Amino acid sequence: MNKKTAKVKCLSGYHSKWVENRIKFILNYFNYDLTDKRILELGAHQGDIGGNLINFGAHTTCVEGRVEHIKRGEERHPDIEWKHVDLDIEKWIFESEYDIILHLGLLYHLKNPDYYLIESQKRCDHFFLESQVIDNSNEEICKIKDPADPKKHGPGQGINAEAQLSVKYIENRLDNFQRFDLKELGGCGHHYDWKAKNDNTYRNGRRRFWVV
Repeated sequence: MNKKTAKVKCLSGYHSKWVENRIKFILNYFNYDLTDKRILELGAHQGDIGGNLINFGAHTTCVEGRVEHIKRGEERHPDIEWKHVDLDIEKWIFESEYDIILHLGLLYHLKNPDYYLIESQKRCDHFFLESQVIDNSNEEICKIKDPADPKKHGPGQGINAEAQLSVKYIENRLDNFQRFDLKELGGCGHHYDWKAKNDNTYRNGRRRFWVV
């Protein structure tokens, strides 16, 4: 397959445009050539991001905590290597090094968001991180919701908790990062180009994107 002409195929329904935009950002970052790149995607949902990157030369391993997502992902993307792992368990059970680790839309689902945030950076050349955030670039804020809270925003990859994290909290745990507040990354109610007010608000769809 000619990697320059390979097309992105998104199968995520309502979120398809948002998924496609993030795939295209990653591809553009590597000039659409991922030949022999070893990718680990944490919290991969149904594998639409990692599955598409295979078409551009990558070898992708997708990690997911929900069996129903893996089953659907295996149907969509049969070339992915899948691992069923509860990411609330703080133990690195994957290979020691990767070219790329994707940590997209996972951080706020975990009881302890620090473990994979910090550990992943040690184990790859390129770390892509994306998360919904509290609007505060000056103070570290980390709110972990009680799993019994009926207002909790649904099950996470670790199935147990949801974390609300400020921009400052996340960036204090990143090494030599670049942040991309780009309109073209967004879609389907998710956006990255919002103007910070540092007002401690946490709104659905208001996100940031980093590369380490």
